[in-house]
Amino acid sequence: MLAQARAAASDASAKSDLKSTMRAIVMYINENGTFPTSEVDLATVDFNLSGGVSFSKFDVKTKKGIASAHIHIEHIGSSNAWHADLPAEGSVIQFRKGKLGE
Repeated sequence: MLAQARAAASDASAKSDLKSTMRAIVMYINENGTFPTSEVDLATVDFNLSGGVSFSKFDVKTKKGIASAHIHIEHIGSSNAWHADLPAEGSVIQFRKGKLGE
């Protein structure tokens, strides 16, 4: 029961950071006119991930002249991962069970 509560808290932290990442990307675009390409770029708009949370994927691609970001994020306290695309999914965050890459 305690392990489930810890995993749920870890998932909540990762999901919150993913939502904040999406907002930070929009802020970065508004200030710089382009997508950020790394966590370092996001730090320029005062964004940092919470403890235990990390990006396992942060890709920026351009298709047909339209840039988009694809982000995977996870917390060391959970085997779950969260991912989102901007702008394709807007701010929708989808839950993906299991470790990323499975």
